[in-house]
Amino acid sequence: MHDVQFDEGTDFEQQSQCTVVSLGRATDLVRPVALRREARALRVQFVWDWLLGAPERAHGRAIRLRRGDWCQILANGRYGRGYPWSYTNVVINVAFDAQSLSVFETSDPAERDDHRADLW
Repeated sequence: MHDVQFDEGTDFEQQSQCTVVSLGRATDLVRPVALRREARALRVQFVWDWLLGAPERAHGRAIRLRRGDWCQILANGRYGRGYPWSYTNVVINVAFDAQSLSVFETSDPAERDDHRADLW
């Protein structure tokens, strides 16, 4: 999983982190994504949480990745509650059994799920 975040705290400079998630258990939740191993696929789903910021939104549809495929999930959020507004953008790339992390740079995602909201 490749997680890229942009926010005001870093003047919207990319903060990027790659994580290898072992799916030994039936389900893993790596906020804000739920991962579930199926017989021949990896099920990926956006799971909204207040940690991502307002506004509240529905969870995403299930995406089923075959080996070698990857998907991209886009989200954003705003924080404030008595303080000046702060904003964040999140890009999460999830690959299933990719040979290399360069798959995110050398090919297009099999699916893209966009949960960015109007942050008035």
